[in-house]
Amino acid sequence: MEHHSCRHCERIGPITIPDSMSLQHIDDIDLNDISHGIAEGCTFFKWVMAEFTEIHEQSLDVPHSSVAVLDEETRKVLPQDLKFCAKVGFIGSRRVALVQIGLWNTVENAPYYERDGLSLELAVSEDSSLSSGISTRPIKASPNTPESYELASSWISNCRHDHQQNPTNLPKFVPTRLLRISADNGDIDARIVHTKYDENYSYLALSYCWGGDQEHKTTQRRLQETDGCVNVASTPKTIRDAITVTINIGYHYLWVDSICIIQDDDHDKATEIGMMSSIFSHAVLTIAAFFPTNVREGFLQERKLHDIFELHTRHIGGEESSKAYAIPRPYYDPADALATRGWCFQERILSTRILEYRRHQIHFLCSMGCNFSDGWLLSGQKGRPSISDALVGYNTLDESQLHETWEKLVGNYTGLKLKFPEDRILAISGVAQRLDDLRSSGEKDLYLAGHWLSRLPEALLWYLWRFSLEEPEISFFVEEEFLFDELSKKRKPTWSWTSLDYRINYDKTGNCNAKQDFELVDYIYELQTPSARCGAVKDAILTVKGRVKSAWCYTASLGKGSGAISIQLRADIHGEQMAVVCLDALCPELKDVGGSKQVYVLEVHPPLNCTCLRLARGLILEEESRTGTRRRFSRLGVFIVFGPLDASGHLVRPEELIRFFGDCERDIVDLV
Repeated sequence: MEHHSCRHCERIGPITIPDSMSLQHIDDIDLNDISHGIAEGCTFFKWVMAEFTEIHEQSLDVPHSSVAVLDEETRKVLPQDLKFCAKVGFIGSRRVALVQIGLWNTVENAPYYERDGLSLELAVSEDSSLSSGISTRPIKASPNTPESYELASSWISNCRHDHQQNPTNLPKFVPTRLLRISADNGDIDARIVHTKYDENYSYLALSYCWGGDQEHKTTQRRLQETDGCVNVASTPKTIRDAITVTINIGYHYLWVDSICIIQDDDHDKATEIGMMSSIFSHAVLTIAAFFPTNVREGFLQERKLHDIFELHTRHIGGEESSKAYAIPRPYYDPADALATRGWCFQERILSTRILEYRRHQIHFLCSMGCNFSDGWLLSGQKGRPSISDALVGYNTLDESQLHETWEKLVGNYTGLKLKFPEDRILAISGVAQRLDDLRSSGEKDLYLAGHWLSRLPEALLWYLWRFSLEEPEISFFVEEEFLFDELSKKRKPTWSWTSLDYRINYDKTGNCNAKQDFELVDYIYELQTPSARCGAVKDAILTVKGRVKSAWCYTASLGKGSGAISIQLRADIHGEQMAVVCLDALCPELKDVGGSKQVYVLEVHPPLNCTCLRLARGLILEEESRTGTRRRFSRLGVFIVFGPLDASGHLVRPEELIRFFGDCERDIVDLV
């Protein structure tokens, strides 16, 4: 790892590292010393002053560039008795050694400048005298070395030996096709092979970002013309790098979606997508190309490192000093592309083991708790979600655990990116299927477009996550010109969160054992591919029996001077607000203050006799059609009637609004 050290910044050390953060003065370094260091090319002092510039460029009446180089003009406006100082110590359970750089005003005996952003994590090599106390190691310059592959192989081998990770409660499975890889005198040969069920294949899987269409993808014609042969040299860099990793860590089979699925065969695509749960759960390892934004970028390139410095340090009470690498904190990568993609979400959760290729490190994780890296550890580096332990085949879930897990997953998943809206239901289908397999009862549930039959009707009360159920202010509609025309873009079925492309949340208040008059009478649920039980939907209608009543949505100003608005639900257009409203999309009629729209409301839960004072909850609907006496509705959002108390402890809302559905007979309607 390249790093900077010179005679100027060497004067800082040795820095003593106590067990907790404490201030240390470095009295022989002042502004003149820093200025001389910058003039002679000391990148450490340049970095310090660049950070200093960010916070002081507004308060100092000098040019930005003048502060950065600490010229005479800048020093005239700064206190003349500033000395270098640092807070040093260990933080966190991983005992990360941290140095926070600052400037000390010796006249006032107080800090003149200190900022969390001007912090460095210390990393030491394995043979350092400080290695037993400091957990962070230097960043490796390249992930593509024999040492790197040997290290990754040892992680995998030890994990397979120690954890015995064979999903024993899963049936035997092999993917339909795999990419078989072999090497001869440095030449790599790759071929698509059709697997045999009675044979065993130790294969890896690749999780990556496509970044657009892939010219190399397998098509019916290409598969026939090439007889499955793949020209490795012409494959995109990310796939080529995955092939390199596979062969170098001792494996010969790799599953890549663009190669192992026939991309112009709709039946094959639907069938293979329906097996995603098994494909990733049964892979020995998933290679995760975390940072490339498209398949052409690759992930084995040399790591570009900058602003890494050498400091001499010693532990408190120690006599001998040792060099440490000071890495600016946070030295985080830009948001990794893989972490934002919807398809990659389930690939990560379903995998038994993951080898993450990040921008500055390789990270190995397993569902049983392994957490290793080839160098520097990201502060606060998170492992996989704890729920993944159950998803790879070692536990079962009761109904309550399953629904809690599913709703947490959906909340996270719906905040991720998908290029094609129709993938909304597909890219989490593997997780849904795996969860259903884990039911402790052993009985399968019916999956209805993102909802479980056993969870209805509660699951129908999802809402856009930006809303607070207490104050559903929708100023973001106005400020971002957001969702005005989205209502026409909603997909069927509208009662499912898969109909929208935004993050959702669930109302978790429960029914408090209230008597429920809402009833699921029947349903029509037709899949595009019958064998893919959690896959794309061809037709979905819920026939329900409940109390339905006409009402009005009205747009009111919040009076905050920012154009912020809220949508009120009223029994009649001139009445009082009676409910909190969370719309799925803002209808054109409601985008301006004073706008109104006649709607229908369907009571899902009646008034609750409990301390939360949520008096009724249900769906806001729009009538689509009527056949005889049967009406068909699409969903517009959800409502919650609250019962706030005044200072005397009495309900504020009039009784007729609280009991809005009291005079309403139950009706049978269709939700589409």
